[in-house]
Amino acid sequence: MQKEGFLLLILAIVNVSFALFLSIRGNKSFQRVNKAFSLWIVTICFWYAQQIIKTLPLSENFLEILLRLSLLGIWIIPSFFVYFILCFMHEKISLGKRLMLICPAIIFIMLIMIDFSGLQLIIATTRRNIFGNLSRSIVYKMPVFLLWLGYFLSYSVWGAVLLLGHLKRTAVVLYNLKLRYLILQSNFLLASLAVLAFILGLTLDIIIPIVKSPVFPISSVTTLIMVIFMFILLIRVEQN
Repeated sequence: MQKEGFLLLILAIVNVSFALFLSIRGNKSFQRVNKAFSLWIVTICFWYAQQIIKTLPLSENFLEILLRLSLLGIWIIPSFFVYFILCFMHEKISLGKRLMLICPAIIFIMLIMIDFSGLQLIIATTRRNIFGNLSRSIVYKMPVFLLWLGYFLSYSVWGAVLLLGHLKRTAVVLYNLKLRYLILQSNFLLASLAVLAFILGLTLDIIIPIVKSPVFPISSVTTLIMVIFMFILLIRVEQN
């Protein structure tokens, strides 16, 4: 493993630690939010795993198998992102919204499983990265990739709009009568910016390889920033 891989491994371990800690703590009324956040972080860790795998000196066939396995988590990140936001807002998730979260995830998981059969619907091949001598990146089949990219961007915007709209409705503080939690608007604003930083970082990592040789993943840093702040915010919300 190259030094880039070790750095990514450390970042992944930090993310997993936050997810595990939140998944086992919290009172009964707040566990839903903690677990939703933890599930989202787990899917993000699949992305870290993919970036680490790319730095390993593996054969082409074995590399593609591991990359497809990592996609099982990566390609459902948007659904878990929106699910976490809905839980954080303490909103009741209707059947229609559940279907909107589940159906795209199921479709992409099925496409990935079909890709294992050798039809190559998703991964065409791999190529060398600009960082590291052994690092490689995925070359996707454009039709399915564009479908997923539309899903990623639209669901990211959906989650961000929900979050910012919720912020707009809270002039000074958010007071939830059911759970009796106070959230300072400044904290909520920073949480919003952290989530937007995560979306921007991951979007750049998706777009950059299309127009030039891949560089070290920007979102590996922006994701950790987002996770740390959201972790602190969830702890504060629960303790108030």
